[in-house]
Amino acid sequence: MGFPRLSPISWVGSLLSRLSRVSFRRRPQSSEHELASQESVSRFIYSSSAFSRLHGRPKPAAFNPEPYQTLSVVHSTDLTENDIWRISKLTLGTQRGREKVYGRADLRVEKLIAQKLKAMRDDRPFERHTSVIGWPKDTDPNQQKADIKAICLELSHDPEVKLVLPQSPITVVSEI
Repeated sequence: MGFPRLSPISWVGSLLSRLSRVSFRRRPQSSEHELASQESVSRFIYSSSAFSRLHGRPKPAAFNPEPYQTLSVVHSTDLTENDIWRISKLTLGTQRGREKVYGRADLRVEKLIAQKLKAMRDDRPFERHTSVIGWPKDTDPNQQKADIKAICLELSHDPEVKLVLPQSPITVVSEI
């Protein structure tokens, strides 16, 4: 059984309705700042192959910043579980492969700093959006890829990085 297609007007109305239920106010663009080491971020996982349910761990692919050299995360310090999952719904449908959120990896910013990365909260395209920047750049693309892969592997194996799974994947129609 298929789902009915929404007209563009219905789709926009649905999106606005979802956004109105989230109580986060947008900050001015000048609010961009680097998060401190004790802050927390959450990385949403859009593929069931990017984590191991058996081991309760995210896989390195969950942290891969390619092709943009920027990893999109959410500044999750002081948020409730429901607030974090509500934000995850704002990210759905914005890019190819983002139809469901299967889970998230929660970590402290100090883990990123240890890898010589920075977490820059920019609040774009939604409040609390944060970009992880500073990924290795090398003139040799193979070396650059190897360096990025090593960081992703390190993050995925860090015992303090926590995999959090919802009862069922988060979709546009799921309620939190």
